[in-house]
Amino acid sequence: MIELAGRMTVDKIYSLTKSIEKNVFSFTGKIDDPAESNSRVILDMQGVEAIDSSGIGTLLFLAKKCRALGGDLKIVSLRPEVKMVIEIVQFDKIFAIFDSLEDAVKSYK
Repeated sequence: MIELAGRMTVDKIYSLTKSIEKNVFSFTGKIDDPAESNSRVILDMQGVEAIDSSGIGTLLFLAKKCRALGGDLKIVSLRPEVKMVIEIVQFDKIFAIFDSLEDAVKSYK
């Protein structure tokens, strides 16, 4: 699980993306056993105050990367204002969004 906080906006997104890539996708080359990779990611977004198109794009990038490795990206604890943005662009149909960490973890089993 990765806890995010602050603003997922164009002025902050580069450092956030690099940090997530480093911590989650720290490997290179072919993965023989996807179960050994960190491709099952849960983002706790309770601390995210705002999101713009660059933040949404980062979520999409991470989801695609996880899925390509046999995993997935789950999102938990969206604030109403962030959830509204995700729903407006209909990305709630792309991402698995949960109210609790427990529910997100259960969905991986």
